[in-house]
Amino acid sequence: MSRASLIRYLVFARHFRSSSNKYLRDITSRTPSISANNVKEYLAECKLPFSNGHSSYIVSPCPLCSIKDKDTTLFVNKTTGSSVCSTCKFTGPWKDVSQLINKQRYQKNKVIVNKNNFKPQKASKTSCYLFWNEKCISWNKTSADIKQKAIETFHIQKLKSSLIEKYGLRFTNAKFPQATGEAQELTCVVFPWYLYSTKSEVSSPDRVKLETLLPSKQRLTSFEPKEGPLGLFGWNTIPKEATTLVITGDEFDAIAVHQCTGLPAVSLPLGASALPPEILPQLEHFNKIYLWLGSDAHCRQSAAQFARKLNVKRCFIIGPPSEKQLFSSALDALNQSHNLKDIVSSAIPASHKQIMTFQQLREEVFSELLNADQVAGVKWQRFPELAKHLKGFRPGELTVFTGPTGSGKTTLMSELSLDLCNQGVPTLWGSFEIRNVRLAKVMLKQFSGINLDKHLQQYEYWADRFQQIPLYYMGFHGPVEISTVIETMAHAAYVYDIQHVIIDNLQFMIGAKYRGFDDTFYAQNFAISQFRNFASSKNVHVSVIMHPRKEDEDKPLQTSSIFGTAKASQEADNVLILQAQPRREKFLQITKNRFSGDVGKVALQFNKDSLTMSGHVTSVQSLQPQKNIIQPIKTVKKQSNRSSFKSKYLKPVPLKNQSKASLSIGQSKTVKSISEECFPPCE
Repeated sequence: MSRASLIRYLVFARHFRSSSNKYLRDITSRTPSISANNVKEYLAECKLPFSNGHSSYIVSPCPLCSIKDKDTTLFVNKTTGSSVCSTCKFTGPWKDVSQLINKQRYQKNKVIVNKNNFKPQKASKTSCYLFWNEKCISWNKTSADIKQKAIETFHIQKLKSSLIEKYGLRFTNAKFPQATGEAQELTCVVFPWYLYSTKSEVSSPDRVKLETLLPSKQRLTSFEPKEGPLGLFGWNTIPKEATTLVITGDEFDAIAVHQCTGLPAVSLPLGASALPPEILPQLEHFNKIYLWLGSDAHCRQSAAQFARKLNVKRCFIIGPPSEKQLFSSALDALNQSHNLKDIVSSAIPASHKQIMTFQQLREEVFSELLNADQVAGVKWQRFPELAKHLKGFRPGELTVFTGPTGSGKTTLMSELSLDLCNQGVPTLWGSFEIRNVRLAKVMLKQFSGINLDKHLQQYEYWADRFQQIPLYYMGFHGPVEISTVIETMAHAAYVYDIQHVIIDNLQFMIGAKYRGFDDTFYAQNFAISQFRNFASSKNVHVSVIMHPRKEDEDKPLQTSSIFGTAKASQEADNVLILQAQPRREKFLQITKNRFSGDVGKVALQFNKDSLTMSGHVTSVQSLQPQKNIIQPIKTVKKQSNRSSFKSKYLKPVPLKNQSKASLSIGQSKTVKSISEECFPPCE
């Protein structure tokens, strides 16, 4: 079958809908490839007026709306083709849009609206409206002790109360699962999220985020509704005529920027981890966007990646701190009494000229010297010896990992990737040998550090925490074409800003279709070259698990033991070997390290209960319920006869014939978003 005739789909489906399959985000390639030229040609053929936006084609009026108004707008993403209307809330892939437009061309007297998308959106928004207005208390009406605790917890002593009220922060009580199996009611601060709207005034949020008033390491997060779309914090404060915007990675950073500069400022729902494509239409009309996500290497790298999504020509990045100004965020700069106006005005354009002087690079060079550990990459916390040799995890590299059959390669790699993912590295797993449910079960045990088979009452507690990390799975199993895998990886890198991709393993992915010896080597070399090119061009770290040659099991493996030709070890930046000889302790050997040249061994300690090779174990006795350190908030219920209304809309609304697609960290959606492909999930 030719490349042009291959049908490739991409479905983001959430499994784990029962107690055993509730929290697994599955990515499967099923979406036909489209190009920007194809979309433009189709719109021109249909004689639909459209303009070329920064990240989307803007079709106005929307051809799908039942209300024919010039203010209706359909946004078509240039990269994915996913579309969203700001009025009727239609969301879906380009395939659905083109089909609906075709029907309207032949049925001019009938207006076709995808009602399956509209009804769940309305119910979800209504439940948030009730929660926001009946269970939350505004900042000004909250008691002094609760406000003081919030000020101390988030270090916002210098933020004005009037601006905190303007941004809509509220308080509420919410129940969180505890390790004991019971739910504990805790006081939370509520951050409102807003979606794009054509209305001049934003009345109530579309979704809210809840954070407990606990120290950062113990802080718990929840969402209301549990499932739904993402939005921007601070969107309700943006003037309709604004053309300049500051985007931050934290809610209080946005308030600090607005307070000190007067510029409109919002924060991303996932911080520096990802820029969800469904919020791109909200940012189309801004001519200048400042990205201030943080000062460390990871945040600056995310800012550069987000700028490519937003169109680098209009983006400016708040650079690293100078020798005289050392701060970690906008709020930190305010607390240190720095001039935020000067910091914003010194932002550098995201699109640099090809020829630069040292003066333009001076601050970045100083930052790399000052933060040498950050430049070296994210450190493994469970494997400090590995971090000592490799210096850290860095995007844009290719790692080859091998070991004897049945030695625990997948188990070790799952813990290595989980260690990074738990620190905010968005990770995509491609398990072609083991089913995703089995892999997720292993990773959940490694994440918790306990044997959940013996402590089922703690499942909800750990599953809720596990759901918060940016972990995704490909829905493939068995042999798959390399072009399909690469296309899935590219889509995930764009939609979820993936930084780490694991291929487990290369031989299973290629399969037995290449019967000839030379053909097998050719297929493996071609796959390695594709992964190498993807890692370099997309700035994503790719880890490939490979089987070794058949050798004497009593002898340790070498770099030359990797199955196939020498291309794999030559292209790789890092080569890791799991040594597991009989009657000897297992250890991880580093035989190649292109970054620093350090090689060596890392001792492993396998724990049968937690399935960890780092020896990580959580003491069940140490898991005590979180204490609510302040008095619960007392909400005054409004006198209204809406009990039946509440019981109807406060419950999740199931969708018929529609998958619950995973969009972000810890959430699934009850409606289709701009990044979701509307097809049934693959088993």
